[in-house]
Amino acid sequence: MSLFADDAIFIEPFSGVPLTHEGHQAIREAFKGMEENSAPDLELALERVDVDGNQLRAEWTCASPVFPEPMKGFDLFTIKNGKITRLEIVVTNVLPLHE
Repeated sequence: MSLFADDAIFIEPFSGVPLTHEGHQAIREAFKGMEENSAPDLELALERVDVDGNQLRAEWTCASPVFPEPMKGFDLFTIKNGKITRLEIVVTNVLPLHE
């Protein structure tokens, strides 16, 4: 959490609709929930990082045995005074889980 500004915003799509979490406590709880509910044997590969001033875009691929194919997406970061002030996760191909 030391990477985030006190009033940072974290936007994630994992409930099916984008949810916004504001502040350290809300962001900590969101990350805790994502960790507790993550797919088994999850592998995350960073594909590309682009930086433009205080904006950063990180493209990734995520794989798990429960995914029919790898999930792809990107994270958008805004950095101010060395801290993340905004992080948005965007999934570009939402996949159904195997049953």
